[in-house]
Amino acid sequence: MKFKDIQRHFQNLFIALFACVTLTACGGDDDEPDGPSTTPNTSFLYGTWTSKENSMTIKADGTIEATFYDKYTRKTYDLLGKWSYHDGILSIESSTYLGDEFVYKGKSSYTVFYDEHIKKLILKFVPGGDAQELDGQYTKTE
Repeated sequence: MKFKDIQRHFQNLFIALFACVTLTACGGDDDEPDGPSTTPNTSFLYGTWTSKENSMTIKADGTIEATFYDKYTRKTYDLLGKWSYHDGILSIESSTYLGDEFVYKGKSSYTVFYDEHIKKLILKFVPGGDAQELDGQYTKTE
């Protein structure tokens, strides 16, 4: 083989590789969803979660209901709100009531993880929201 033949083969190889790389990289906007929905499956969150003194129910329609006892006021409050889940964080926007009386509105967050030791899903309070911590940790009631 002559040098020009080898050079032509490398040019053809380079053109083929360049075409493969550029054509496969131009497949449209990669940020757009491929299917009808990219919402993560959150069904594992649905149901009742309990702590030492409190409980909350996460519903499939995006709402949450909770009852909690405030050890400072020694009163039981009802919480109604909406929840969302993203990257392992459960975010709650809620309104708190004492009977029919509105008390306050706030936001709180919980990390969601599986505890291998007790073999249960756990919600752990993340400090920083403007709502009071309902309890430090919840486990899913089976």
